[in-house]
Formats: sequence, C-alpha cells, structure tokens
Amino acid sequence: MSSNRLKLNAEKTQFTCLGTQYQLAKVHGSVLVSNGSAAVACLPAVTCLGVTIDQELTFADHIRRLTGRCFHCLRQLRSVRRMLTTDNITILVNTLVVSRIDYCNAVLAGMHDVHLRQLQAVLNAAARLIVRKRKCDSNSATIRDVLHWLPIRQRVERCMLVFN
Repeated sequence: MSSNRLKLNAEKTQFTCLGTQYQLAKVHGSVLVSNGSAAVACLPAVTCLGVTIDQELTFADHIRRLTGRCFHCLRQLRSVRRMLTTDNITILVNTLVVSRIDYCNAVLAGMHDVHLRQLQAVLNAAARLIVRKRKCDSNSATIRDVLHWLPIRQRVERCMLVFN
C-alpha cells in the first residue's frame, strides 16, 4: 500500500477469513492484518455493499437481516394500507421490499432452500398485503397471475442468466 501511496484506515476496514468450519478452527481468532501503523482484526462477518458475508459463505446472516428489514417495511405499510389504493401499495411494496430482495441476489445462487424459504415468505407476505388476503389464504396464483412475480429461486436464476 505504501508503494502506491495508500493508507489503511483501520476504522473503516473489515477483514475476515473464509473457509469451512474445519479450516477456520485451525486459524486462531486473534488474526491481525497490519501495515505497521494500523491493525485490523479478523471478524466473523463483514459487510460489503450492503451484503453481509460470513466466514463460511452461507449468507445466513445476510438473509436474516434482509428479511427483518423487509418485514419491518411490510408492517409499516400495513398500518397505512387502508388509506392507499392498490396501485400505490404495489408501487411502495416494489420499491421498499422487492427491490431489496433483488439487490445483489446473485450471491444467493446455489443457496439451500432453507434460507430461500425465508425470502419467499417475505414475497408471500408482500403479495398478501397488496391483494388484501389473510395469512391462511393461498396466494401462489396471485403472485404468478396478478403480480407477475417469480419465486425466489427463479429470481436468482434469472439474475444469473442476465449476467451471463
């Protein structure tokens, strides 16, 4: 870094080791990266462009935080739902919830269904909010025919196909 006249800002820099549980057990928790004047400790998870990357690349923390934010937005929208038209609530849900799900969803390629079910639950709740259905009502036809949304797995695959 010094040969390129760069400085390390230890307050803004995050560092993690990637690997399996077995490989990470070999690395001690006190791993430091330093350049003489500043040192950065190894963290269990780092954030890059809003995506939380954990040491085993499971993205479980990222999905948990994402679903929490989306459900919070849906709860807020539910409180003002009666005052909005269907078109307005659709625009707000697409802007506040669906765009968050689609942001950087290429990192979810190859993800286990256990994690993707959480994101599918967010889409189902968003669809129920838009069409004013109860939690026990089926909404798979609504998502497909009325809203024209793809399921989470297909959204990720579509994103990967667009990038190729």
